[in-house]
Amino acid sequence: MKLRKCLCFIFVFLILQWFATLAAAQSSSSSAPSARIAAPQAATGALRGQVTDPSGAAIANADAVLTPATASSTPIKAQANGQGQYEFNGLPAGQYTLNVVAPGFAVYENDNVVIADQAMRLNVPMTIEVEEQKI
Repeated sequence: MKLRKCLCFIFVFLILQWFATLAAAQSSSSSAPSARIAAPQAATGALRGQVTDPSGAAIANADAVLTPATASSTPIKAQANGQGQYEFNGLPAGQYTLNVVAPGFAVYENDNVVIADQAMRLNVPMTIEVEEQKI
């Protein structure tokens, strides 16, 4: 009877050992794909805002140009909608210059726009263009 208890104990111990080995193998194989998914990706951000006149009214159809600081990069263009909203998406992290042009208003320029891996809001207050008359 003692021998039978001893054999049962060994059998249960071996089965538990086998389950532990299977669980460890399964958890290590399932963590490998998630490690590939969690690999670092290029950070992208967005820039959005509203173009307004001195009274705070929206300026529709203003042209916005975002130029990366690196000389070899191409400027990115957008146009404000009817509510004066503009938006640039999928921007690589870095420093940019934002120029906004609208008829009757002075050109807006901001050469210190820094894009990170999240959306940034930058409202653009335009000033009325003053024409000089020479007599």
